[in-house]
Amino acid sequence: MTTGRQSPWMHAWYDEIEPIRVLDPTAWKAGSSDDRDQVFPIYLTDVMKWNGHLCLGLARGYRAAMVAFDELCDSPPQRGDFSAKFDRDTCMVDAFAYIAGIRSDFGRQNLGTIEIDKTGAVTGRDVYLVHRISTGDTVEIIMNFGDLEDFDELWELKGKMAGVKSPHGVDFERYRELMQKLSYDVLTVPVKEFIEVRHL
Repeated sequence: MTTGRQSPWMHAWYDEIEPIRVLDPTAWKAGSSDDRDQVFPIYLTDVMKWNGHLCLGLARGYRAAMVAFDELCDSPPQRGDFSAKFDRDTCMVDAFAYIAGIRSDFGRQNLGTIEIDKTGAVTGRDVYLVHRISTGDTVEIIMNFGDLEDFDELWELKGKMAGVKSPHGVDFERYRELMQKLSYDVLTVPVKEFIEVRHL
């Protein structure tokens, strides 16, 4: 058994973000848990390991899952009990799908649990339609992350980085700094300051 592993991540605050507690009955069915109702935490760093990094998109998907579960569930959500529609196909989809246990394509099956429609996408805003299958309840989450401080500067720097194979220099370092700052903001700023929720 390996002990004393060092974290590959740069920032200690990654471990300070509240985990999302979920129920996954497949763990019991598959024999990997003795507890049929075992609730386990999914940490931000778990999602980062699966995706390979933390960016603004991954942070948005993580926060959207937190908000959706708070709105739709009185107890830890059961993975696989959700379908979702997104207005873009960035890392936000990866994060949300991982946490919620959503699969869109598995082998040759299209389970119809993820839909992406980018026709109404607006820079600086995400729209999530999250449906809880067992109850029929749906929420619309509008995340206005473009309203956060420093977003405009990040977006301008992102444009400068486009097409650059080996970015470096002052602009690149500032871009990296802002990417992490805004990711932190998305994960910690109070919901009411940049997120709207409607029950449909």
